[in-house]
Amino acid sequence: MPVRPLYDCTVLLSGSRDNSVFVPNITAAEMYVLRAIHGENESGTDPITNVKPTGKGVDRSDTQERARIGTRYNAPGKTNGIAVLNALYGVGNPLPLEYTTQPVGELEDAPLLREEEKFVELEPQEPPRPKAVLLPGDPVSSVPEPFAKKTAKKESALLET
Repeated sequence: MPVRPLYDCTVLLSGSRDNSVFVPNITAAEMYVLRAIHGENESGTDPITNVKPTGKGVDRSDTQERARIGTRYNAPGKTNGIAVLNALYGVGNPLPLEYTTQPVGELEDAPLLREEEKFVELEPQEPPRPKAVLLPGDPVSSVPEPFAKKTAKKESALLET
């Protein structure tokens, strides 16, 4: 039986950098299954990060590894561990023993990265000018009532003599 090296890694759930899980003592085949289940996010981030060999291994055949992964990842549908293994490696084909990281693509290849931006200097704006103060008697007064210059009112027309 082949000895499968074990790894520690962090899995970005559904490719999200905000939702991750540390997975210790995982085989290469299991990491490839997790990559297929959780996929890449819209910016092309690999969901398997911080991969570190533990220096340990497990003596497990391909049949045992398929059964273990099928039992551990038993969701119905296309995220079922056996379905993923069969889609990746076919039925009865050998499973990988070593894990190799995906090469990081060129930044131009990522689908939703920002387009090139151009910074532009803006013209300095002048501060707003104070409104002209109109004196009483001007045809239109924009001065609010409390601040307008008040004229003395006569208290009564009878007092006028």
